[in-house]
Amino acid sequence: MVASGMRGELTQLAADFEKWWWVSAASGFLAFTLYNLRQNKAVELHLQVFGWAVLVVTTVGTVVFVKGIASYRPSFESLCEDLSQRMTPGSKVVAPQSLWLGLYRYDFRDIGGIIWYRLLTGEKDLTRPLKEFQPDYMILTRGLVGQIGRLNALRKAKNLQGPTGLFPWPHQVLAVMDVGPIYGGQLALIENKWPSKSKRP
Repeated sequence: MVASGMRGELTQLAADFEKWWWVSAASGFLAFTLYNLRQNKAVELHLQVFGWAVLVVTTVGTVVFVKGIASYRPSFESLCEDLSQRMTPGSKVVAPQSLWLGLYRYDFRDIGGIIWYRLLTGEKDLTRPLKEFQPDYMILTRGLVGQIGRLNALRKAKNLQGPTGLFPWPHQVLAVMDVGPIYGGQLALIENKWPSKSKRP
């Protein structure tokens, strides 16, 4: 799987960088010193200290960041597997773009696109493009839930249905997952019950 390969490469990158970061730091400091000597300028102590401090801070920050992503929980694979087990294969799904590699077997749409839709058209009803596509499932971040709710209140939307009170069509919340800041804090998996689909033989 592509996602598994990418994660493996990222994990290896973190391990290698954590092992050899001092080489990058020493090389950077040496390059800084040689550049100043080549310019026939005296290398002042405070510049050396400043350069070294910046290099150390950025290097340590990079190590922590890369290691954090490589060891993040829930992992990308486990999150996508959990979502897939709750959805019918081949169904229509709208979700954050970050999940499309793991959910490539679905008819996937980036739910962030409705934000661009609003910016480009001035649309205040973010449920309209969703209603036109009629996804079987929606995976929403906490931020997007809040934005849809505020716009519904602003335009005084009517006929909104439970359990979320966000959409004017039948739906149910299958799961609310705590996934940490990388994936938006929380993800809500919602199954839609479109009247037109339920009437099909």
